[in-house]
Amino acid sequence: MSLTFSALILIAVFYLSPYSYFSLGAFMTHTVLATFRVRAGQQAELSGLLDRHWQIISLRGLCEGLPPVRLIRHDNDGDVMLELFDWRDGGLSDALQDPAVREVWLAIDQCCEPRGGAPQSEFPAIERVRRG
Repeated sequence: MSLTFSALILIAVFYLSPYSYFSLGAFMTHTVLATFRVRAGQQAELSGLLDRHWQIISLRGLCEGLPPVRLIRHDNDGDVMLELFDWRDGGLSDALQDPAVREVWLAIDQCCEPRGGAPQSEFPAIERVRRG
């Protein structure tokens, strides 16, 4: 299965962006809040694909911590699914080379759509805030 143009662009933009946890250089554990603008009728399919994604990356040791927290937001123009999880040090770089991970990413891509001027999916780096 070949990467779609939009998937290649997303990987390149987020991997090379200095504002993203994908930026080149020394890697540490990185928390990401993946945001997916779900096509109508694709919520269950996307959720299943995200389950499969987690199975693959956890079996390969590419992630750390607890299983992802998955949330759904019902906007006026459609659903937005969010998933919070942690890549291990170098996990994303390894995932980019893994055909099984890339295949799931392509399938996820098909369940999402750009909306309201925003891309179909976003992967901003975030930082967990310790309590107290």
